[in-house]
Amino acid sequence: MAGSLKIGRYCMIGGASVINGHMEICDKVTVTGMGMVMRPITEPGVYSSGIPLQPNKVWRKTAALVMNIDDMSKRLKAIERKVNQQD
Repeated sequence: MAGSLKIGRYCMIGGASVINGHMEICDKVTVTGMGMVMRPITEPGVYSSGIPLQPNKVWRKTAALVMNIDDMSKRLKAIERKVNQQD
């Protein structure tokens, strides 16, 4: 935890979590263990992140895939629709 951090009421922060500086977390938030808070949290709820330890080379590939998984899912669904239309 760094900088001018503001944590709301009734919050729980799990062990080994990281919170970027100059951040604000609203009331009734739970950050699970190994959570990495890089942006303000403005909605109550439970937040999770973290990938188990891997060699850096593997982790870099995994992180890149995770960041693009939504786009890849949309592209795959479009391809599946085209394939199913051809049947």
